[in-house]
Amino acid sequence: MQKPSGTAACASCKHQRKKCTDKCVLAPYFPAEKIREFKAVHKVFGVSNITKIVKNLKEDDRRKAIESLIWEAFCRQRDPV
Repeated sequence: MQKPSGTAACASCKHQRKKCTDKCVLAPYFPAEKIREFKAVHKVFGVSNITKIVKNLKEDDRRKAIESLIWEAFCRQRDPV
C-alpha cells in the first residue's frame, strides 16, 4: 500500500531515493521537512541500525529514542570524537 500521491516521501526515503509507503517505519519520525536531522543521524548510525532500533522498541518508546539519536548525532557533528 502506498501513500497518497499528494504527500511527500519521508526524509529517509527521499535520501535513499525510494518510494515511501505506509509501512515505512521511519516516516513518522523523519517527515520530509526533517531532512537535516535524518542526514545527521544517518551519518552516525546508518539507516539499517536506525530501522532495527525503531522496530525493536515498543511504540511508546520510539519517539524518545529517535529524539535521542538526533541529539547524539548533532553532538557528534559539533564535537567529533
